[in-house]
Amino acid sequence: MIEDRVCWAPAVNGTRHRQPYSARFGKFEGVREEVLEYLLQTLGVGVNASFEIGVHPYFERQVAIVGFKTEWFDHRLIVNLSGYIMKWENVQLPLFDPVHLGNTTFDINGPSYKVKGFEIQFVARLFEGFTLEGSSSVNSPEQTNAPCLPSNRPTAGNPTPLGQCISVVKENHYTNPYGVLGTRPPFSPPWMFNARARYEWSMGSGYRPFVWVGASHIGPQSNQPQSFPDGNVPPDSINPTTTLLRYEIPGSTTYDGAIGVYKDAWTASLNASNFTNVYGPSNVSSGQFIKSEIPLRPRVLTFQFGYKF
Repeated sequence: MIEDRVCWAPAVNGTRHRQPYSARFGKFEGVREEVLEYLLQTLGVGVNASFEIGVHPYFERQVAIVGFKTEWFDHRLIVNLSGYIMKWENVQLPLFDPVHLGNTTFDINGPSYKVKGFEIQFVARLFEGFTLEGSSSVNSPEQTNAPCLPSNRPTAGNPTPLGQCISVVKENHYTNPYGVLGTRPPFSPPWMFNARARYEWSMGSGYRPFVWVGASHIGPQSNQPQSFPDGNVPPDSINPTTTLLRYEIPGSTTYDGAIGVYKDAWTASLNASNFTNVYGPSNVSSGQFIKSEIPLRPRVLTFQFGYKF
């Protein structure tokens, strides 16, 4: 069980403030020689960058992990599996809205998220010279609250009463920048994996050829919360008030491989990364109202020749 422990600092102007802290609890139990079960819990509080806007000057995290490490078939198969639940509260969010809030950027205390998922890693030596290894993670994050930007000084341009959620600025509708309840946060792909197969064998005169091939996948994601303007919609139809537009980043899979040979202390190999030349992109942004994409590294072929001494 995770306890919500609080550390209090000395009172300042009659008010106590929580100090940053972190704690970790762990339990490890060996069921038998080839199986190790473990339970790990962590929690902590950190200080956010800006105290001017938001409801709380701290972000908080709580993590609970349970899993096991196993070895099978005379240590030819190693499997590590873990499941986790993470809670992040008051996560920082950059806010840039020059039309409504002025030409400046705020780091505000944003929404809270709950992440449920599991990870698996394995290494298998299926037969002599052939090894298969890989890892994967599946995540199901969601936004668990729906905070808003509270009014701290009602004016003619901000008619919202003190303490209530700002909805109108300068007679224009103001969209809540904190995301949408129950939606997936940005940069949170639901699935990622990587895998590699390697085979090596022996030939005459001391030569030992080898070949391996691998794949790496990252699922689809977005670059901004759900409430941000859609960057693929024509600007004249949405009248965006910020350069922080939301784009969907498609998932992608890249492949790598190599073929080579060992002999004594010498090594020679031909290597290829992203040999299918997948473009990606790995990120999409909209700085200065210009859509820009960061592509994956293109196909690269290299020849390596080395000597160990």
